[in-house]
Amino acid sequence: MGASATFEAGQLGAAPLAVDPGGHISVVLRVRNNGSLPDELTLEAMGAAAPWMEIEPSTLTLPPDGEASATVHFRPPRSAAAMPGETPFGVQVTSREDPDHSVAGEGVVQVGRFDQRVVTMTPAAASAPARARFELTVDNRGNFPTRVSFAALDPQRECRFRFAPPVVDIGAGAARQIRLEVIAKRFWRGLPKAHHFQVQVIEDEREMEVLEGTFVQEETIPSWVGKALLALAAAVVLGVVLWFALVRPAVRDAAREAVQRPLASMSSRVDQVLDTTTTLPPTTTTLPGFDTSYGSPTDFQLGGVAPAGSTQTFTHTFDTDFAMTDILLQNPGGDSGAVTLMRNGDVLQTNALENFRDYDLHTVAPHVFTAGESLVMTVICATPGPSNVSGCAISGSFVGFAK
Repeated sequence: MGASATFEAGQLGAAPLAVDPGGHISVVLRVRNNGSLPDELTLEAMGAAAPWMEIEPSTLTLPPDGEASATVHFRPPRSAAAMPGETPFGVQVTSREDPDHSVAGEGVVQVGRFDQRVVTMTPAAASAPARARFELTVDNRGNFPTRVSFAALDPQRECRFRFAPPVVDIGAGAARQIRLEVIAKRFWRGLPKAHHFQVQVIEDEREMEVLEGTFVQEETIPSWVGKALLALAAAVVLGVVLWFALVRPAVRDAAREAVQRPLASMSSRVDQVLDTTTTLPPTTTTLPGFDTSYGSPTDFQLGGVAPAGSTQTFTHTFDTDFAMTDILLQNPGGDSGAVTLMRNGDVLQTNALENFRDYDLHTVAPHVFTAGESLVMTVICATPGPSNVSGCAISGSFVGFAK
């Protein structure tokens, strides 16, 4: 008993099996029952392309020596999850009558490049006496890495610009922040000056993008400083007058009265103190525990080795409510691919492996998981690093508070 499976070009003809992110292409799979009994065959997608493959139908019922076909659809998403280049795939055919002798049809699909980049600058306008600070954010939403450089100019040529850094490499599905400092020569007094400037975002094979910004330069010595100094001087003069007129005589009289008090009364009080025993209550020190109003500090890890060209999923299910505040992802071997964190089926973030060796994130607002929900870490291994023969070795450490 058993089955055999082969792919046919179908409507593709002699063209290669290629598809762009967001597109669709299909291939026909021929399946034959080589056994002597009627059989039900189950078809399952395998390989790196499995997350965006669909097989219709997924089960076939065949008589002995019977043959049928199924259509395999490829729909790679417009995201970094579909890496460009050759992506291996397979379809495993499992027999109900002879499950130990499954067969597979294999192939390669060529995924095209998807280019999408979003650049923002915050704030749009800033005010300062001499230096204004802005932040540029470049979000590479495509599926291949890119290099971006920056330049700036103002029509009056009254400003200097400093980018930190001026050139950045951004991996697929990653984002980078760039600090921009706009500097102008100080002026001490006068009306504010508005410096309008343009930031040029330059990238190979793309048209240059231009962002508009405004630096409102203020006077170095504000007008309220002079008024404040006059008020301070008046307060000092008034204080000196009050000291000599009122406070100093009162202090002198109080000192004289204190010296003339009877010495006998002082001696009596000394004797009373010597005959009196005072018992102080014991001091109790309570050391606080580790619990906080947010819950108990908790940490755990996920990770393992994903073979080259495969997708591996690692899951942690929470027994109690959990607020996750810190995320550390580690890629010590320099592997290429992608890692995605999800709350059940909702995506929290996606990072390209080639963008980091250690990725440390501390959130302002925690990711909250209720009891029964799961943190899922999916690793797509495109190319292992030079030291990782077996595949992509990715790990994640997660810290937060559990209630």
